[in-house]
Amino acid sequence: MIDHDSLFKKLIQNFFLEFIELFFPDMSNVLEKDSITFLPQEILTNVKQGEKKLIDVLVQAKCKNQQTLFIIHIEHQSYIQKDFSERMFLYFADLYKIYGIPILPIVIFSHDAPLTIQPSSFNISVRSKSVVQFDYEVVQLNQLDWQDFVNIQNPVASALMSKMHMDVSERPMVKLISLQVLASLGLNPAQVEQISVFIDTYFLESLSLKTLQDLSEALLNFTSLADLQPWLHQS
Repeated sequence: MIDHDSLFKKLIQNFFLEFIELFFPDMSNVLEKDSITFLPQEILTNVKQGEKKLIDVLVQAKCKNQQTLFIIHIEHQSYIQKDFSERMFLYFADLYKIYGIPILPIVIFSHDAPLTIQPSSFNISVRSKSVVQFDYEVVQLNQLDWQDFVNIQNPVASALMSKMHMDVSERPMVKLISLQVLASLGLNPAQVEQISVFIDTYFLESLSLKTLQDLSEALLNFTSLADLQPWLHQS
């Protein structure tokens, strides 16, 4: 069984700045890089559900030319869960009680199906009056097209293309392209190994050596992604 949470936690922890740059470029531009501090993973108790939750990633940071600290809380979710928005609100409330500073929650949805857009807010109302309006950022990978990330020199893009929307017939091609992007990034051997393991995990089908060789040679002659699709259908 794949340990999805562990794979995503390690990816975000080791490539946090690259993750923010990829999906939240406006935040990346104002983030004070030297202020970033990873906080211990908090264990939160849900009394209502009788469950304990280990928070995925907590990062303390501040913006350039500002002294106010805030926390970026990143949660990974690999399946659809009832009342997930409420859970995110409760995590927020518990973390705010502990740290007492602003918190920006971010959720990464990595499920393959359904393709339904997932909620990004939680509301509590009493007699038509909104008492609580809680919003959080969402990165829903199955709503993203892998082709939009092919030319982005970013290790997180290389890894997460494996969980983006694609046709079944495109999977061999996307795997090879992901690995080629990875090879072009100039990462150290440990980083390359982590990303390649991530990619291999989500492309479980085995590709024949001949298929990989044929596609590798064909890619050298392509001038754009538009050239790939006819080759794939023909093969």
